[in-house]
Amino acid sequence: MKKHLPIILLAAAVLAGSCAGDGVRTVNFENSLKSKPDTVGIESIAQKIEKVELKCDSLYDITLFAVYDGRLFGKTADYKLVIFSEDGDLLHAYDRSGRGPGEYVWPDFSYDPYNHEILIYDFMNKVIRLDSDGRFIDEVRNSLTGVLGDIRAISKDRYAATKMSNTERDSSIIFLDRDLNIVGKALPIYNKSQLSTRGLIVSEPVLLYNSTYLFKPYGGHTYYTLDGAPYLHVELGRYAQPEDDATVVGANEANYLLENSEDICGDWYLAEFVYEKEMCLFFDAVNTRTGKRAIHNTYTEQDLENGEDQGFFFRYDGETYRISYMNFYVQDNVLYWSRFSDDGSTTIFKITLK
Repeated sequence: MKKHLPIILLAAAVLAGSCAGDGVRTVNFENSLKSKPDTVGIESIAQKIEKVELKCDSLYDITLFAVYDGRLFGKTADYKLVIFSEDGDLLHAYDRSGRGPGEYVWPDFSYDPYNHEILIYDFMNKVIRLDSDGRFIDEVRNSLTGVLGDIRAISKDRYAATKMSNTERDSSIIFLDRDLNIVGKALPIYNKSQLSTRGLIVSEPVLLYNSTYLFKPYGGHTYYTLDGAPYLHVELGRYAQPEDDATVVGANEANYLLENSEDICGDWYLAEFVYEKEMCLFFDAVNTRTGKRAIHNTYTEQDLENGEDQGFFFRYDGETYRISYMNFYVQDNVLYWSRFSDDGSTTIFKITLK
């Protein structure tokens, strides 16, 4: 399977979800491989679906990274910054590729709602701040910006960030001021993959789900709030890869469910895992409050050879699509999916989940 399926694809099959006695939500995957696949689509757990055509001629393959104040903030496949009205009218577009002030080479985009700024981390280089219309404000480059894994605004004068593994052993989260000076630390290392010297250096994200900032240590299976409280645990049982092997190239992965892409959208845990042993991907949705698994889609090697798209099934207006995590943006209980047409145009499906 590894030979044919891209490593960024994953599968998930959820057996049950529940809240543990301490209030931590849990989804259990251990016995899910025995479950019969279905063709139920994302629309089955939606309470509302809206469609927005992005109106632009020369901009293509647009994915969103934020939705605030009635505007859609996105990036094109070649990293142009674009801003649209909620009706899909183009408001601003910028090509900021380069190495000058306000320019970037390998950007990660996010939105700072506390200062109404666009925050760009140009990987291992600098942090750029733009106003909400995309105009350059300033940028910060120091010894820290070369080793950041991720950075997100958490208040008007604070950022939460991670550092590349193997650069700092005593903390997984650091807090920074507006000038990117360290002002605090939290979350001691939780698992062996972060301590391992056998594998790759990894970049860990700071995640925002349901208006709560979360952190999931690489190789681990529990999301934590930034004060260290467990939020959601994913139980894989005998299919969990040993933490020591999580960053090791060439580790035997065939017997494990390997996580690659996951989202928490309202009460729903949406995940992709790959199971190499059976050459299959699973795409599942489970309600973390009720334990109900609503979706168990599969993607096989035969589907790949047939040229089919991967992802969750999604039916709308008589058409059946596959929703890929590559084109997702989640905000609270709303999933924004970018569908690319052959002519390069982009349609945004705004899917509000129950």
